[in-house]
Amino acid sequence: MKALNDREKGLLRYICKDFLPNEIVNRKKSPYPKTHNPTYLNKVKNMLTDIMNKKNSPINMLLNREYILNILNTDGKAFTRPWFGQLTTGPQIMAYLCQVNMWLEKYEPKIEL
Repeated sequence: MKALNDREKGLLRYICKDFLPNEIVNRKKSPYPKTHNPTYLNKVKNMLTDIMNKKNSPINMLLNREYILNILNTDGKAFTRPWFGQLTTGPQIMAYLCQVNMWLEKYEPKIEL
């Protein structure tokens, strides 16, 4: 269904064909832009640093703490293998880890190790 008519987002394109211009419906898919703004890096780095400084933060118990600290200490440069394609690198993985920690705090799943 996602590749209806052998196109990415084919179903969405099909549904929108009657109320969007052809040049929009048929244009090439473009990737979501990366955030290169230094303010973004500083914000997510500070958020993740605060999380890592709290010993009871859920991700401290689940993930490799030393690896995350290395990502922080290098402003994300230690995370060199893009995750989910080319879009997720250092700053984006820091934001993702913050989101995972927030989810774990909110829903408090029972995880047996």
